[in-house]
Amino acid sequence: MPGTYDFIVQAPGYGLTRFTKTIASAQATAITFQLQTNWASAANGAVASGDGSDLGNLIDDTENSNWTATGRMPSVDGTTVTVKLGGGAHQISSVRVSAMLNPGQNRFSALRKFELWACNSATADCSSDAGFSNVYTSADDAFPGARPRPVSPDLIIRTFQLSAPVTATHLRLVVKTNQCTGIPGIQTDDDNDPANDSGCVTGSARDSEVRAAELEAFSPPTADLSVTKTGPATLKVGSLATYSITVKNDGPAAASGVVAIDKLPFKAEFRSVKASQGTCTKATVNNVTSVTCKLGSMASGSTATITIVAKLRVTGTATNTVSVSEASPGDSNSSNDTATWNTTVTP
Repeated sequence: MPGTYDFIVQAPGYGLTRFTKTIASAQATAITFQLQTNWASAANGAVASGDGSDLGNLIDDTENSNWTATGRMPSVDGTTVTVKLGGGAHQISSVRVSAMLNPGQNRFSALRKFELWACNSATADCSSDAGFSNVYTSADDAFPGARPRPVSPDLIIRTFQLSAPVTATHLRLVVKTNQCTGIPGIQTDDDNDPANDSGCVTGSARDSEVRAAELEAFSPPTADLSVTKTGPATLKVGSLATYSITVKNDGPAAASGVVAIDKLPFKAEFRSVKASQGTCTKATVNNVTSVTCKLGSMASGSTATITIVAKLRVTGTATNTVSVSEASPGDSNSSNDTATWNTTVTP
C-alpha cells in the first residue's frame, strides 16, 4: 500500500528512535537503519539511582514503561535521576528523552522541561552534587503540550543535541517542570465557578508528580569505513594484473577526507588507475609503488571503487595490500580498514 509510514526502531542496548518514510506504489523497499550504542542502557551495564520509583524503566530502551516520582514538595522542580553509564567514560554528544505515559496515568504529570548534568569520575567525585556540571538546559516546551491538555505526540521520544560533546561516566536528569507546572496559563483557576478550582496547581496535586519513559545517551556518530579487494589468483610473470578495490562507508555518519592507499607487489610496474570519485597519484620507493586515491566525502551507505592495473615482474607470491582512512568523524571499527590479495606468479 503506497503512503507515508511512521516507523519505530528499537533494540536492547541501542535505545529507540522514530522515523518517517514514503513508499511509492509497487515499490519494493529494503529499509536499513544504523543504530548507535546507548550508553545509558541497562543492557550495556548502566545503573539508575535517585528520586522516585521504577528508575530502571528510564534505562530499558523502550517507551513501554516509565519512571515516576510523586509527592514532590513544593513541586517537581529539582527532582533528579542519576545514571551511571555502562562501560566507563564516554564522550556524549546527544541524549534522547521520552515523556510518554502508560494508560491511566495523568497527562499533566508528564515531563516538560529538564536539565542534563554530567560528571566524570576520573576527574571529580560523582557521589557528590559538586562533581556535576550543567551541560544542557532544554527549552521551556521540550515536550510541547498545550491547553487544554497535552496529547501523546507531544510526549514521544525526542533527540536533544548538546552544544559540545562532554566526557562523562554519570549523567543526571534534573526536572524543571512537568506539563502541569509548565504549560502557560493552567496553574490557577481561570473560570467563574466558585465550586470548582480548575487550576492544575491550585486545584490538584499534579504539580507534585512527574513521569518520564526514557533517558538515552549517545556518543558523536562515527563512520565505519571498510575496504575489500580482488585480483588474479595465478598469473604468468610479465602479465598484467587487474585489482578491483571497493571502499564502503557503513555509517552511520558521513565520512570526509577518505583516502585509500594501495601498495603494489615488489617491483610491480604500474600501468593505470581509475577511481569512481576523487583523484589518484602514484609514488615509487625502494621498488614498491604506492597508489594513493583521495576519495573525498562519502555518505553513509555509499561505496567507491578503484581499479588498478600493474605488470607483475617477479615470480612467487605477489602481495598487494590496500588501506583506507578518513579525516573525520572517526572510524568506529579499524579491523576492516585493510585488505590483502595474494597472487601466485609463475615462470
